[in-house]
Amino acid sequence: MSAFFLLVLVLMLVNPSYVTLARRNSCHYEDTVCEFSLTVTHKLPMTYHGHSVEIIDGKLYYFHKGKHYIDADDVLTMDGYDEQWLAITVNETIPGPTIEVFINQTVIIKVTNELWSTATSLHWHGIDQVGSPFMDGVSFVTQCPIQPSESFIYIFNTTKTGTYFYHSHIGLQRIMGLYGALIVRDKPPIIQEKVLIISEYNHFWNANKAWMKTIYSSALHGKKTPDLRTYDGTYLGQFLYTSGLVNGRGRYYDKRGHHNGAPLSRFNVQQDRMYRFRVISAASELPFEFSIDSHPLQIVASDGADLKGSFYDSVIIQPGERYDFFITTNKDIKNYWIRGKTLTENLNQTFEAILSYEGASDTDPTSRSKNCSRTVCDVLNCPFMYFPVKYNKRCHSISGLRSPKVQNVPKYEEHHWEEYFLNFAFPNGTASVNGRSFLYPHVNPLLQPNEVKTLCKETECGPGKTCSCTHSITLSNGNNVQLVLTNMHRLYGVSHPIHLHGHSFHVVKMGFPTYNKTTGKLISINKDIMCYGDTGYEYCNNPVWRNKTWKGDNIPGLNLVNPPLKDTVTLPSGGYVVVRLKANNPGLWFMHCHMAFHTFEGMALVVNESFTDIPTWKYPLPKCRSVNLHGHFFSKGAD
Repeated sequence: MSAFFLLVLVLMLVNPSYVTLARRNSCHYEDTVCEFSLTVTHKLPMTYHGHSVEIIDGKLYYFHKGKHYIDADDVLTMDGYDEQWLAITVNETIPGPTIEVFINQTVIIKVTNELWSTATSLHWHGIDQVGSPFMDGVSFVTQCPIQPSESFIYIFNTTKTGTYFYHSHIGLQRIMGLYGALIVRDKPPIIQEKVLIISEYNHFWNANKAWMKTIYSSALHGKKTPDLRTYDGTYLGQFLYTSGLVNGRGRYYDKRGHHNGAPLSRFNVQQDRMYRFRVISAASELPFEFSIDSHPLQIVASDGADLKGSFYDSVIIQPGERYDFFITTNKDIKNYWIRGKTLTENLNQTFEAILSYEGASDTDPTSRSKNCSRTVCDVLNCPFMYFPVKYNKRCHSISGLRSPKVQNVPKYEEHHWEEYFLNFAFPNGTASVNGRSFLYPHVNPLLQPNEVKTLCKETECGPGKTCSCTHSITLSNGNNVQLVLTNMHRLYGVSHPIHLHGHSFHVVKMGFPTYNKTTGKLISINKDIMCYGDTGYEYCNNPVWRNKTWKGDNIPGLNLVNPPLKDTVTLPSGGYVVVRLKANNPGLWFMHCHMAFHTFEGMALVVNESFTDIPTWKYPLPKCRSVNLHGHFFSKGAD
């Protein structure tokens, strides 16, 4: 009998509240232990029972085989493009099944890898893994990858409520569809809820090819793909966008603006009710401005933490972020567009879904988005301070939001204080943090710390240099920590969504660069930060406060009373974000830009928190390493 099923049997005998959920995706409120089973496998979009399907008048049929109608719920449609590429699914769906649990439950998730040729692992994004750092799911940081035909059992406790999600944390698999929602509640919901996972889609190239195309000049059908630039003029890259998806569904638009009629995700509501929407961005590269026609969004939470409810016309959601909001369905009975648009100016990069009132037809909506030229539109979470004046949109940064209760923000204490400046940038085109491009070790550092041979060497890294190594910073148990995240480079790179595993943090201050208030374009880098020994911002591997009196709590503009609590925060180009946390969760915690290509290229580091205090895991875990034949088949010292 395997260790997994032995564990399940013991739990069933000891605890009558244990429930097996391999075939169900939610726990009961009374349960104390819940088990799920997730299988990672390949699947071809736009196929059904081994046959290709096509779209005719908005319906799905067998390809060239008559008018045999197929229910869209039985098909992985994506954007309806008929030239399939191989997707990665969880339990054969994209997104994977939504896991719904309650606080203070023990969650057991068996993940089986049925990919033919590829390893995998799953990260539980936003779950702090208190006491269970081995379950964080980052290959070669907290675990060995799950090899094909193998399984791994994740066991963790739910210590806080909120909107979270799971996704692959090896290579670029998230781009290929390996993600799903994870909701933690304190009690059964009274208000009806809707869960939306948004993402981009590229039906021409799989993830690995798409990344290679960005490195070696992207082209399609003999034409160079356009450079993507945001409203503030910063460079996004050459990521090819063919469509956007909501819960795995979208539509492909041709160059004339005509779509293919692919089925969209539809969210059914009743008139004169209140609904809670939980929106998760599993996007790989691009932020989306999210809105619902005629329905203002009352933002009440982000990244699992409550916020004072405020109304906005739209919210910009970066990869890895989550936003909860209420809407009131007090409009006419009909259908309304749910919209998303990337921040790329002059390009039609959008997604669509449908808010459908009970009693409305099953046709597409005819609603219009708010006319901002008449009344200014309020937009939350801008990665810049201004839209161009012609759009008549008013930006609100996340640092302007407030938690509903006074927060226990860590304060400066002379002998229990640590501060790190971390610059997320591309010096010499190298994705890095302080010029150090992250190199994964070939072992599980949590179990095999003495076998990590790729740590950074100060002789190879430092001011005016870039290097590749396993970059880490060290936090001591119980200390109050301030992280100053910067995005400083003379070429004004894109804003970065920075995600920290193992913690939520207080966003106590944000600093933006200088902009042209008419065009919205970035003019110059924020001067609060000085790049020590690098006045031209070529590398900025050693950022510091320009004003040497800014120390501890003596920094203008800090909100140490009720700042928002986040685990993924937008780091503006040419600006900075100051966050605080308490070092009270021993583990190795990955910190990285949540844009998939940037992580893959090395914009990451490990936060080594109180390593000697990491609890011993109670169940056996696999180790991994490269085969070392030096001295047998190779001369000593040979690479």
